Amino acid sequence: MRMAMRWMLVLVLLAGAAAAQDDEDVGARFMEQEREAFALFEQKQWTQAITAFERQIAIYGDNPRPYYNIACAYALQGNAERAAIWLALSMDHGWRDVRHLDGDGDWDRVRDSAAYKSAREQLVRAAKQDPPPMPRSLPLDSVRSANSVVAIQTAAILGEQQLELDTRLLEEREIRRRLFILYDHVMARLARYIAENGDAYDADRAGRERVRIASLYALRARDGDPADDELRRVGASYVRLSAEEFVERWPGSPELARVLLWRAVVEPDDTAAEQLDRIRRDFPGTVVAMRASAEWCVRQERKVVPELMAAAYQRFVEDYGKTPLGEELLATRLWRIRLRVEGLPDLARADIRPALMQPNSGPLLLAIVIAGDEQSASMLAGMRKRAGRSAIKLVVACLPEQRSPEQQAWLDQHAQGMNVAHDAGALVRMLRIPDAPLLLEFRNGRLRR
Repeated sequence: MRMAMRWMLVLVLLAGAAAAQDDEDVGARFMEQEREAFALFEQKQWTQAITAFERQIAIYGDNPRPYYNIACAYALQGNAERAAIWLALSMDHGWRDVRHLDGDGDWDRVRDSAAYKSAREQLVRAAKQDPPPMPRSLPLDSVRSANSVVAIQTAAILGEQQLELDTRLLEEREIRRRLFILYDHVMARLARYIAENGDAYDADRAGRERVRIASLYALRARDGDPADDELRRVGASYVRLSAEEFVERWPGSPELARVLLWRAVVEPDDTAAEQLDRIRRDFPGTVVAMRASAEWCVRQERKVVPELMAAAYQRFVEDYGKTPLGEELLATRLWRIRLRVEGLPDLARADIRPALMQPNSGPLLLAIVIAGDEQSASMLAGMRKRAGRSAIKLVVACLPEQRSPEQQAWLDQHAQGMNVAHDAGALVRMLRIPDAPLLLEFRNGRLRR
């Protein structure tokens, strides 16, 4: 009913704007209440934390997260029955992450209880009955026709923006479900446009967009999660089929290079190697060639052969390192490889050593955050919860280095009790990380993602 009401109000401009603003206000209040609840949670003030999470439910009751966090609070107190009740409530509101539950140390104290075992079995059954979101082919006559590819792209962008209003209120599974419904409709509309306007000047753009949208399915699959193996397989199949159709229909299109790159990205290493090399050879000096070279570096890193990775990285630096896009890729896509090849882990450790009491005594987390940033505050709250149930130490590197009184007050509030690195700017400049929140992990003094 809530989503249907929002779409109905969009028909009236002013009412639609008010509804969107209301959603943003709800999201902001929801996240602020969560931060308050986690602060109490980390201090082990269980009763107050539970009350705070209940206030979060009162703000927006459709998200399973606060129900699950209340269950965790009861589990940490050893109250298996209450924990199981709230876990069941989280399931009623969409919680399906068995993998997360099994790895969550909050539940260790009650795992042997009958109540926990029964609740977990219920979660497993619910997950099987409600399988993960998957792509779905729609018949062409089930979607509206369009006058141009731009019209389809515009509708898709607006749809994604509408979903962005809910990303703070929904779990990843539900976000993916809604995105896939959107992607399914976009794919069908593009296919219908090609069928009806195959000779139009922008028909190849429609074909290119089909490959791009198809690649988004596979990109939504979580690495290392067996439950997403099928999504990854189906998404890759979508990319291959749509790319093959494109190559057959528009072999001379200026969009060909990008289509070939999207196809190569979803291929296994052996197949991708040949395709990436073809792109670098056939489209030298182009943006797509740079991205193909970056993808090749990442593939070499996965092989865990330092010599191959270093050779691929050095070639990238020589060919593209001084270009604007090359520098951007070194700072984003390839920054982990840069750390390994150029030996920066030791330098990074030296920079933050003054903030660490025992750098080699166990795992610790470093968060590079922006003072006053909402996402940074949320990250720190999550780090507290993770560290609270283990021996993980927390280190914060905060930007900017020269902070206003308000920014310093923010840091004092959100990083209370954490180690604060004194030379955050040097660390960030060395890693060439843009001014954005980033989570790094150190284990036994070595930097890991």
